[in-house]
Amino acid sequence: MAVVLPAHAWAQCVETTDTAVTCTGTASDGYVITRSGTALTVDEGASLNTNGPAAITVAMPATASFQSRYATITVNGAVSNTGTAGIAVLSGPADSSGTDFAGSSVNLSVGENGTVAGAYGITLARSPGNPYGSTWLSIANAGTITGTSGVAIYDTNPNFSFNTIYNTASGFIGAIQANAAIRNSGTIDGGALSAIAPSLGNSAYYRTVWNDGTITSGSASPTIVLSYGTVTNSGTISNTGSGAAIGGASYLTLTNLAGGTISASGASVIDGTPVQADITNSGVISNTGDGTIIAAGSGTLNVTNAAGGMISVKPGNTVLSTQGSLNLVNQGTIVGNVLTGAGNSTIDSSQGSIAGNVVFGSGDDVLVGTLNGGNLVTGISGAIDGGAGVNTLKLVTSSDATLSAAPVLPTHFTQLSLAPIFGTTLTVASDYPTVSSLYFDGAGTLLNQARISGTGTVVSNTSFYPAGGTFVNEGPITSQTGGDAYAVDLANTVIDNKASISASGNGLRTNGDNFTNSGTITAGGTAASVYTGSGFSNSGTIRSTGGTALELTYTCICTSGTNSGTIAGATTGVLLGDGILTNTGQISASGTAVVLGAYAQIDNRAGGIITGGNAAIAPSESWAFYIRVYNAGTINGDVKIATRTGNSSYGGTMYVATSGGMLNGNLTLGRDDVLMTTLSGPGTSGFAGINGVVQADHSELRYDVTGDASATLALPSGFARVGYQVASGTTLALHADGTWGSTVSIAGTGNVVLSGTVATTDMVALGTTSVIPTQATGYNGSVASIPATITNNGTLSATRSGTTNPVGTVVLPTAYYSYETGTTFINNGTVRLTDSSSGGNTINYYGAVTAQTVVNAGTIVADGSVGVTASTLTNTGSITASQSAVQMIGTTVNNSGELVSTGGAAIAMSSYGYYSGTNQVTNLAARLPVLATRWRWAAAWCATLASSTEPSIWVIPKSMTALTTAASILPMAGRSTGTCCSATAMIS
Repeated sequence: MAVVLPAHAWAQCVETTDTAVTCTGTASDGYVITRSGTALTVDEGASLNTNGPAAITVAMPATASFQSRYATITVNGAVSNTGTAGIAVLSGPADSSGTDFAGSSVNLSVGENGTVAGAYGITLARSPGNPYGSTWLSIANAGTITGTSGVAIYDTNPNFSFNTIYNTASGFIGAIQANAAIRNSGTIDGGALSAIAPSLGNSAYYRTVWNDGTITSGSASPTIVLSYGTVTNSGTISNTGSGAAIGGASYLTLTNLAGGTISASGASVIDGTPVQADITNSGVISNTGDGTIIAAGSGTLNVTNAAGGMISVKPGNTVLSTQGSLNLVNQGTIVGNVLTGAGNSTIDSSQGSIAGNVVFGSGDDVLVGTLNGGNLVTGISGAIDGGAGVNTLKLVTSSDATLSAAPVLPTHFTQLSLAPIFGTTLTVASDYPTVSSLYFDGAGTLLNQARISGTGTVVSNTSFYPAGGTFVNEGPITSQTGGDAYAVDLANTVIDNKASISASGNGLRTNGDNFTNSGTITAGGTAASVYTGSGFSNSGTIRSTGGTALELTYTCICTSGTNSGTIAGATTGVLLGDGILTNTGQISASGTAVVLGAYAQIDNRAGGIITGGNAAIAPSESWAFYIRVYNAGTINGDVKIATRTGNSSYGGTMYVATSGGMLNGNLTLGRDDVLMTTLSGPGTSGFAGINGVVQADHSELRYDVTGDASATLALPSGFARVGYQVASGTTLALHADGTWGSTVSIAGTGNVVLSGTVATTDMVALGTTSVIPTQATGYNGSVASIPATITNNGTLSATRSGTTNPVGTVVLPTAYYSYETGTTFINNGTVRLTDSSSGGNTINYYGAVTAQTVVNAGTIVADGSVGVTASTLTNTGSITASQSAVQMIGTTVNNSGELVSTGGAAIAMSSYGYYSGTNQVTNLAARLPVLATRWRWAAAWCATLASSTEPSIWVIPKSMTALTTAASILPMAGRSTGTCCSATAMIS
């Protein structure tokens, strides 16, 4: 479309400001908008009527490639053209470079008395020479828009778009052929054409239509044509011709609200063969002729007819049909026959009515029914034929009910699925005839008291996504199973078995939230395979005569289950994939009684018995790691839990021999695995609670001390480390004969008294480790150790030869926060740290002693490092260091002994991390070696220091980085020894 742009406005359209244009009176010349920002108004009573170019043309030139343009048009009068469009919106010429990436946008309002007419009322087109420019037009119409061609709004280019077309209650629009989101409260009448159809050359697009007015046509084409779209209707959509009301959609979402009417009299109301159509109806959808509502192709047709909704054709005609799948939920009224195709279909009209026949196709179909007075209700008045496939009648019950006889199944239906809703129970009574299969798909509880006997799987779900109900079995279930089939196979179902389940092959499989067995499950293959999210409980019997009795896996390693009954297998008793199984019953197998996967824990409590022929307990794979065995009961057979050798990354295994428990067999541990036992107790292995041989490989030994005791440090063959776990309120006297060369590790919250000599290299001499629980806990968790008091009456020494890791001699817990507690270390002997590494004589947070509270009456020496780091230090002995004797971290020091630094300040602030609290030093010493050779204050010092026996107190601010001294400040500067200061000096 070529447009000649004038140099000025015509007489009847006057520019009242730089951008405002008002048209009054009558003019036969049109107006062209060329300036971005223009607001043109056609006043009421004014008339722009042209014969040739459009009465109003928008053609704003691009001034830059990315510079958008906009204009506003308000029509309260008459705009018309006898040959082309009443209003033509063009992209406008491109810029000087021939590009236009921003395009133009126009807002058009037609008032209640306004009219726009022409061969087309409104068109969108591209300006010559501008192949890039796009145009957006939004229309709000309260008047009349028509076209003598029948098309009122016309988009000549599929790349252009009407953003929105809003037709108010007083508005009238002829046929629309454009891309737009349409909201109609008035009338859109296509006449002999479709009322709404795609723009020129555009057959596939997404469209949204919201109608609470009237959209109609008398066309052979659908009234509304769209390929991908959503139609929401509370008004009227109709076709009085031979065409459909809605058609052409590959994907259609249709919502017909209450009060909405959609009708046609041709072959169908909804035309085409959509890949998927979702229809929700609360109003009326009807075919007043001899046709159907929809005849879908091989795709999926989903129809929900709500209560009060009506979908109807003439009686005897087909109302809904598909060559594919139909999912129909009907709570209203449907008149006509329903036909489904080759796909799997589900029809639920149990709360509505279908006045016609229902014929299913060749798929595996489901018909939903319910009970009324014990009678089957489907809501279908005509014949029901399941067709080919495996077809299921799904019986949904909405209140507690009891079945003593099976309902008669419709033609070609072979399965009955029971589906009580959530919160209700459906009971299959004991006098129910013996059945060969039972299907459960409800969210409620199915209580079975009947006898079920058949071949293969006899209790299962029919749905691929079961509703998550509960199956309670109180009746005998038997099956001849083979291969991978299970007699009872229920997904997403809570199971509570109180009776007997017997299978020649596999017995039961489930992945529900909970599993409980107080009955008997016996199978020739796997008796029970349970994958559960909440828990497992067996107080009955689970037995396999030819395979594994129980395969148990949890959805979380934190989940636990219990066995107080009997689990007996041929090859395996229990295969525990992960999580915790607490046993107070009996677990046995001719092969291995318990097989543990990664993160699995077997907790054999008092009274529990685990017996295995080849082994009592073993890992499932060589890579099974972090497995735990706790035994306070009896284990008969070998425990082979070594999964790590050499430098393998797998391991983390523990065997905990709790007081009162006994392993009658050998124990094999892998590298870095842990054995915890008590200091004393029965056992032929040399370890309490084990009658057999303990084979370890660079493993760790932990002694559990629950009462006052004494012990001598010793390291049995195969163990690389030894530790002691001391309970709260108890005291362990621990002695080293000769020189002990590895770390003394303490766990728990009790008290320890050390004697003898401990000397280590590149490891602490005395430290703590986490508490090992004596019963299984989720996530294999451990508890921090904070011993109450550790007393050293011997010699503790450590040598640091490398700079890789800081090493102290005594490293004990300190409180980081005020609400935490730490350990008190009492030294009556000697503690020495020698740092001979290249990093020596540098500040090291871990000095000779690190603890919450340090009480020193002995000797502490740090050569190349710090002496003491603590929150509280009471010193009556000697602390000597090449760095600071005391590292302050918000520390209170009470000194009546010696604090000596041979290389700097005797007391220095820590340069590591943060701490809270005030540093305070109280010196009660008769001599002041605490001052070392020099002392410099960072603030003014008191004027006079005289001889006296009074103590000196220094409150040290956190901002001071070190305390060193200038000889000139002290009265001892010229003395060889010095005496106590008479004044009390304070820096704050």
